Amino acid sequence: MKDSPHPELNLLIQLQTIDRSIIENKSYLNMPHTLPIPNEEDPIVDLYKYRKKHVDEIKTSYSAAKLDLEQINRALSSAGGFKSKIKTNVEYRAYREKVELLTHERAVLERRVKELAKKMTDEMIELSKLEERIAGDKKLSARETTKFMTKMEGLKSEVTDLYKKRKIIVQSIDNSIYELYMSLMDCCGGSAVVEAADRVCRGCQLIMPRNIYLNVLSFAEVVHCPNCMRILYHNSHLTQL
Repeated sequence: MKDSPHPELNLLIQLQTIDRSIIENKSYLNMPHTLPIPNEEDPIVDLYKYRKKHVDEIKTSYSAAKLDLEQINRALSSAGGFKSKIKTNVEYRAYREKVELLTHERAVLERRVKELAKKMTDEMIELSKLEERIAGDKKLSARETTKFMTKMEGLKSEVTDLYKKRKIIVQSIDNSIYELYMSLMDCCGGSAVVEAADRVCRGCQLIMPRNIYLNVLSFAEVVHCPNCMRILYHNSHLTQL
């Protein structure tokens, strides 16, 4: 039958597990995080702004072309009223030249208005696709942000609970042993309690004397590595914790 674990060694192993979880969680909480949040420097947003500006320019050109076409149509309509007042061949030729010129300009403008209308429609379709993509990115960002914030709040709550458990354990540990434990945690990179296996300290790799290793195996007292002073335990006893 295996020896019962030394009460304080049991507590120290539990305490180290808690402290490592606290360190890991706080490290994650304090590190900078990047979320897929669209911003003014986003290439998709830049492309959207460029195409929006282009669409606005086409709309302006389209409106101007339509206005010019309306003016020519009014001019042609007015020219018809002067036909009955023509008295000479010179006036008739001038009238014909004016009508032909206006008719030609109207045909040019009608083609331009049609081309601009098609171009404006095509560009607005592409602009709409970009708007949908940006909206989708924002929804994704919102979901990811919510998920991230939920995780962060969960970690904060977990750290609070760990501190409560830690306080209970610390109250049951002798002050001198606790002070040694904290000193080792500080100087040994969060590794105050380490496994001893095959007479080797897994903290500093020292091959320890047989009598010290036997004391570790007995698990009846708190044993320190004679080299690094870490507190030692044997893995075969962990099932009893």
